[in-house]
Amino acid sequence: MGERSATRSDRGAEASALSDILMPGLVHVAHIRAPVAEGRLRRVVTRQLPRGYRLVTAEDIQGSKFLPGLDVEIPILASDVISWPGEPVALIAGPDPDIAEELARTATVELVAAEADDDGARVGKQNSAGRVLAKRILVAGDPDAAFSRTSVLIDDTWNSSILEHWYSEPQGALAHFDYDRIVIHTATQWPSHVLESVASVLGCKTADVRVKATRLGVHLDGKIWYPSMLAAHAALAAKACKAPARILLTREEDFRYSPKSAQASIWIKAGLDADNNPLVLDATLRFDMGSAGPFAADMLVEAGVSVLGAYRWPNVRIEAVALTSKGPPSGAFAGLGAAGVFFASGSMMSRLAETIEEDPVSFKTRCLLGRSDIYPSGETIRTSTPLPAIGERISRSSDFARKHASYELVRKRRTSRVDGPLRGIGYSQAFQADGMASSTVPLPRYALEAKLGKDLGLTIACHGSPSRIGSALTWKDEAARILGLPVDTVKILESDTDVTPPSGPGIRSRSVTVSGRLLARACTSIAKRRFRDPLPISVRSTARVERCLTWTEEGIEGQPFSQASWAGSVVEVELDPWTMVARPTGIWLCIDAGRIISPARATKAIRAAAMDALGASMGESVTLADGIVEEGSYFSYVLQSPRDIPPILVDFVDPDRDAAPRGIGELPFHCVPAAFISAASQAAGEPLSSLPAQVSYSAQRRPER
Repeated sequence: MGERSATRSDRGAEASALSDILMPGLVHVAHIRAPVAEGRLRRVVTRQLPRGYRLVTAEDIQGSKFLPGLDVEIPILASDVISWPGEPVALIAGPDPDIAEELARTATVELVAAEADDDGARVGKQNSAGRVLAKRILVAGDPDAAFSRTSVLIDDTWNSSILEHWYSEPQGALAHFDYDRIVIHTATQWPSHVLESVASVLGCKTADVRVKATRLGVHLDGKIWYPSMLAAHAALAAKACKAPARILLTREEDFRYSPKSAQASIWIKAGLDADNNPLVLDATLRFDMGSAGPFAADMLVEAGVSVLGAYRWPNVRIEAVALTSKGPPSGAFAGLGAAGVFFASGSMMSRLAETIEEDPVSFKTRCLLGRSDIYPSGETIRTSTPLPAIGERISRSSDFARKHASYELVRKRRTSRVDGPLRGIGYSQAFQADGMASSTVPLPRYALEAKLGKDLGLTIACHGSPSRIGSALTWKDEAARILGLPVDTVKILESDTDVTPPSGPGIRSRSVTVSGRLLARACTSIAKRRFRDPLPISVRSTARVERCLTWTEEGIEGQPFSQASWAGSVVEVELDPWTMVARPTGIWLCIDAGRIISPARATKAIRAAAMDALGASMGESVTLADGIVEEGSYFSYVLQSPRDIPPILVDFVDPDRDAAPRGIGELPFHCVPAAFISAASQAAGEPLSSLPAQVSYSAQRRPER
């Protein structure tokens, strides 16, 4: 089984991997986990612990027993109600990792069975299946009346599977004391939250905690809050053992118990009017958040905007709900749930185009919102989208119109699977709404500090430093260009709460959209002062991310596209006529994201993300059995091998223009799956609606109009 580390650039700015950090007297931490999802914890029983080993339970927590700063309660260690099978209830810490693991594995977790209360409801279970974490409803126009006037109607449900992030190094944390302060090493997108969490659980001041980020790698937004949990566990063990303590999940343990992407079920009913223009959209969005879903409200905002797309829908009804279940708490995955919704909405638009026998690029382009159109929020769109130009460029470079017409003609004439190759081509377009700010974190502030020393060396300090070496080199190139310095004199400090200024979570491409702009601003300020003021010169640049769009009980407010980046994707596939295995033969991506500082590195990043998006489309899927990832399923998880990846052509629209750079990392996840599923549907001769694709053969034609 290939690892994603083989297809991704995983080196951070200048940080070390957690597994490379060794300290004298280091103890290893293992989890004792709940065996079931129902009941109340009575006690944890272990065999007699050898000398030097300690059992840590919730009773040893002197501070808060829950992670701070989130919109849901997530216990550090379960102390009463069990929420999901695999939930940590205690820790075993000791000098030998094998012995610690064996002690944890043979421990007994005694539970009091769940009982029915006077109303017959089950008690002893904190997160009953289906409990609503967040819900949003939007109604614009008159959807019910509009459906009576439709000439073309699509009604289907699209499902997206749970995905594993598959980090280059499994998640973990190391804690040790430096005199009277505790120092935490962990790979995190949110060092400030790790700092707050450790101080909260130990019942100490934040000044008594220091967080040093280890190599983050490509995280797909999976390291926002969970590293804070592991850091709290390591801190508790270090305090109990009075020694450095490290928890480093095994690859399989990380696969089975760390947060996964939320499973999505998207029902869409959409219709066109007599002139084949968008008339009405009715959608119900359901997200399975596991036992808890931090950022659930943010996910629903992303989902609502994504299902609308950039299309002109005069009549809209959307219900978006985040629900709990027995599984592990959910994490983010490349766009906070937007990817699964863009897959559904993009596939739905392709079906509408094929039903009216119109080229999908032309159909989607003419259905776009334009400047002065009214968004379902009731606000007037103030910016036009570049998608028409993107559609024209990518259609030309991929020869989409000719291929799509040819494959459709062959499909209609096909009578058996041996009549020729089963081929298809699909187009999808999407955006990345970088301007959205989290509603979980109150308008987070971001900061960056740049210092030009007497030796004319520049140091950059920022919590949101790039997680990949390519992005770090781009930062260095940009700073060197502004100040006229050699690139090798620019150094990016690893994230350290004693050195780098505090910032909000590194989500939604913040290293480009926020921190990148702060870097340019700070370097420009130094350049103006360089020959006027004595060295060293230090400049701190700060920004608060405002919410350009919100979705409350009253509806959606704001401009969804004010800071968006845009993309179109074409995917061409060929199906084996007997196994129905899809083999992509080409991927084209056209992107408009403002100024691209380093087109070569940006192209590499887009190709890597496109490969991951293709993996989610073709085979990656985590299956839960009664709330837990089955033992051994780790070995059957399918990852794309580099040799199976087709040519990926990336085209940036006017990358040298004078415009603010915008995020691009999520764009392939937003548009490649829908293009892939549309291509596979054309090749198979039947509409597909699940990720990963489940293809069978059908020689029947689609219903005529």
